[in-house]
Amino acid sequence: MSSFDQDLILVFAAAGKQTRPLVPLLAKNFKNLRLVVNSESSQQKLRSQFPEADVVRADQSDPRAVREVFRGVTAVYYVGPSMHHQETQNGYHAIDAAIAEQAEGNFKHFVFSSVLKPQLRKPLNHDNKRYIEEYLFESPLNYTVLQPCNFLAENLYPIAKWIHEDEPVLSLPYDHNIPNSHIFLEDLAEATLKVLQEREKHYHSEYPLSSTYPIAYKDLVPPTEKALGKQIKIVKLPYLETVEKLVKASFGEKL
Repeated sequence: MSSFDQDLILVFAAAGKQTRPLVPLLAKNFKNLRLVVNSESSQQKLRSQFPEADVVRADQSDPRAVREVFRGVTAVYYVGPSMHHQETQNGYHAIDAAIAEQAEGNFKHFVFSSVLKPQLRKPLNHDNKRYIEEYLFESPLNYTVLQPCNFLAENLYPIAKWIHEDEPVLSLPYDHNIPNSHIFLEDLAEATLKVLQEREKHYHSEYPLSSTYPIAYKDLVPPTEKALGKQIKIVKLPYLETVEKLVKASFGEKL
């Protein structure tokens, strides 16, 4: 089992959308947190929100920097840069750093935020995470793999924004008739906390996670329209715009 005041919990992408509801839960249940961010603005923001936490900037693509953030760590919640061209290699760096820290006698648990059905190779983020999972399975680490489905989050399904709009629009890069399962980030955060707290109970486990049965966006929108009292227009993004967004996510710039 975990220890409130002795364990040091490491969280990657601590300022990202996925970890936003998780970090406050961890702060209430663990005394020692190390939060890894990419930018100075994120570092300043989290330091003001969680003054007791160790908030550090680190480049996930630099194995030496990654090794340093693992110093003294008991358990990690690893979130990689989804769809980035170095996502797989960055995951390897984190696993290697955890192995090195385990050899020092400190590290106990690697919790990896993967994706539902990583065997589906066409989505780049699925294929990248498939390789990270394999590397983790072959390592000497005690691991837990969480496999969430599509996030029903504000950047993808912005209900809070629609409340204040007269003509809300849902922009999608794919066919809105394709059914998908969805998960609320708050549900994912609670599941993650449970795994980190109970630790040994979840060693060498994989958990597919979903809040809903598969449902197409075209079927998800009508009840939302009813709740908001307004019509939501569904728009499929043009092909070139979708490619541009993918390139930016993968390489951080336009080609």
